[in-house]
Amino acid sequence: MAANLPYHAFAAIDLNDYLRSFAIICNSNQHIAYLLDKNDVIIAISNEFKKKFEINDDEQIIHQRFETQNTPNLAAYKNIADLLSAQNKLVRESMQKRIYMDIINSDITADLFIVHKMPIFDAEHNFLCIHAQIRPYSFARLFNIGAMVHGIKGFPTRKEDFMHIELTHTQQMVLYLYARNYSYKEVSIWLHCFGFKISAAMVNKTLDQLKTIFNARDKEALRDMSQKLGYDTALPAGFIRDGSYDVTDDIFDLWVI
Repeated sequence: MAANLPYHAFAAIDLNDYLRSFAIICNSNQHIAYLLDKNDVIIAISNEFKKKFEINDDEQIIHQRFETQNTPNLAAYKNIADLLSAQNKLVRESMQKRIYMDIINSDITADLFIVHKMPIFDAEHNFLCIHAQIRPYSFARLFNIGAMVHGIKGFPTRKEDFMHIELTHTQQMVLYLYARNYSYKEVSIWLHCFGFKISAAMVNKTLDQLKTIFNARDKEALRDMSQKLGYDTALPAGFIRDGSYDVTDDIFDLWVI
């Protein structure tokens, strides 16, 4: 790291040098990552990036900007391309790493990613590229740490592991918040804050429906069962709209490039 560079700005010999390092490090460590040049053109992607977003041909995305690429699984990024460009400009001009939470909604649930964007410079302080590294995000569970220590199976945190039961959108939103220990009145308040007009009485009625669906004897048993099945980590689709949100000041950062 060059002496005249700020904290969180890394130096390389030249762009080709960093491209080689990127390929070796990211592919060896299975990082989901990409590089952007000064014009926001994608100049490199990792193997895990291709796997995550189902990219068969590098030419689908290499030498493209997010607004010009046509990869189906990156359509959400295409729709927020102006926002991404503003983020990248801030990273370049501030010469500081920024951390973002990306929300990509599917039909049932939403994918959450934590994205670290790092400016890369050469030894003479010339900007080379932005290194963006993506990590799927799930809510930490203290129970899982204890389960790991004692060698037992914890609760699922990845949506791939959830036992999906077909629910309506309202049922899924109510269960998501109720499973996270909010009362039925608090569930109604939070849903109102997020733009969903659901009364406390309707929340209570929905919880009764969910008890029947999950064959739970009471609401406490429903909460316990929903947590064991992972519904407290399955963010419902539409709960937060597609976008990329700056969480630099909200994330406890232990990430090293």
